[in-house]
Amino acid sequence: MNPKTPFSLLALVALVFVFSSSSSVNALNILQQLKGYDDYGAFVDLLNQTKLYQKINERNTVTILALTNATIASIQGRSDDEKLAIMSSHVLLDYFDKIKLNKISKSVAITTLYQSSGAANDEQGFVNITRLSSGQILFGSAMKKAPLVARLEKEVFTKPYNLSVLQVSLPIIAPGIGKVILPPPPPPFTPPPSESPKKSNDDEEEESVSPAEAPADSPESGSPAPSPVADADAPGPATGNEEDTPADTTTGSGASRIFVGAAMAVMALVFNFL
Repeated sequence: MNPKTPFSLLALVALVFVFSSSSSVNALNILQQLKGYDDYGAFVDLLNQTKLYQKINERNTVTILALTNATIASIQGRSDDEKLAIMSSHVLLDYFDKIKLNKISKSVAITTLYQSSGAANDEQGFVNITRLSSGQILFGSAMKKAPLVARLEKEVFTKPYNLSVLQVSLPIIAPGIGKVILPPPPPPFTPPPSESPKKSNDDEEEESVSPAEAPADSPESGSPAPSPVADADAPGPATGNEEDTPADTTTGSGASRIFVGAAMAVMALVFNFL
């Protein structure tokens, strides 16, 4: 017996164990990974209905562009073939997280699981990822003139560098697969109300005292009113009360002497007759 045989068998068993362990570690279980995310319950249901989860689990590296329950409702009523094609277009055969997406210089075309199915025509099996100068990430079919219909909303979870789940805003439907769903138009632009110019201090002072309310020119408070110029020819004010001023004594004394004289003459005549 060759003494090297036990060693060779041992090495072979070890290699098988390593490869089996590696494959089990890298094996994906997309349904298990999305378990507990209620927002993507309808998306998981479609993965089950189309049996697409089986093809995803066979891959070592994928990026899932997940849709919420509200946004996936628009494709739930379509045919089984159409749903399978659309759902396959949301499985990218490469790993992308937010860090890698932000390193895109402009646009890249990424192969999807729909391309590997052999049913895609032209560029239907590729998704265009575009990074705008603002940093926003958009997705759309790589077909010519196909619109970028979906935007990156958030990173759900990542398992570098095997699995990444990103939430997008709308389903990505390549022309020829089915009716394309376009994002709603932006609301009409409404210019902001213009601000009234700020008033300067001079304007505020002018408004506080308007010409109609401004008082007429008047002497300053506390200043005496100007007195009229005295007339040089006018007599000065009396020095006392006129009633207290005695009458002309010369005129009064003459009249009294005449009266006394007349009275004495009359009395003399009366005595003569007696």
